[in-house]
Amino acid sequence: MKKRFSLSRKHLALPYAVFLVVFVIIPLFIVAAYAFTAADGGFTFGNFSEAWKMNAFRVLLDSFLFAFLTTLICFLLAYPIALILSNPRFNRSYVTVLLFIVPMWTNFMLRTYAMMTIFEVMGIGKGYVTALIGTVYDFLPFMILPLYNTLTNIDRSFYEASADLGATSAKTFFKVTFPLSTPGIVSGSIMVFMPTISSFVIADLLGRNLMLFGNLINMTYKDEITRGVGSAMSLIMLILVGLSVFAANKLAKKQGGIAEIKGGAW
Repeated sequence: MKKRFSLSRKHLALPYAVFLVVFVIIPLFIVAAYAFTAADGGFTFGNFSEAWKMNAFRVLLDSFLFAFLTTLICFLLAYPIALILSNPRFNRSYVTVLLFIVPMWTNFMLRTYAMMTIFEVMGIGKGYVTALIGTVYDFLPFMILPLYNTLTNIDRSFYEASADLGATSAKTFFKVTFPLSTPGIVSGSIMVFMPTISSFVIADLLGRNLMLFGNLINMTYKDEITRGVGSAMSLIMLILVGLSVFAANKLAKKQGGIAEIKGGAW
């Protein structure tokens, strides 16, 4: 009797595992290899010292500040929008949510060029603020969607229990809604923060004399001689971003655990 073949989770995960190895893990090893490879092909730590000479760490700090401002502005704009969209009384259809997703269907470059054209028509010169506005515009949907998904999945019984205990709307928000939405905040912040640091197109098109870490890496990769320096910069950025993501996830788990234990009680 022939044994019937059935798809398990392992079989379904196999294509993703292959994709992960080919397009993520192997490229990371290649970047790491270039970071420790000299121009003559030997092993060296000199690429990191050259990165120091190019003020890479100063640019990285400026990029972290720029990414932090972008993430903060996106959060301040996205959280009220996500609250409204997640409330059945205000959003009875998915059309409103779709309006915030539609910009993501447009090519990233086209959106950036559109913002550049708008600034030119309005007579606004390129600078730090225009680059910040363009970055917020491009990455805002990545903050809205995780917050929206998290807020819609919060059990409504928490709000009913809060009202039964006599809590005001403001107290319910700070004791129930906000703590339970921490995973969405962390997820959205990571999805905005990480691409902002490595982005260079927005700074080139909308900024004036704005040098982000992505711009510096792009400059070094244009020349084969300095490609190892660019790889060293990429490796530094990956390590720092990885540590930031790890810390953010630990914070989210801690906040989530507190929220589950307390259940929004005060």
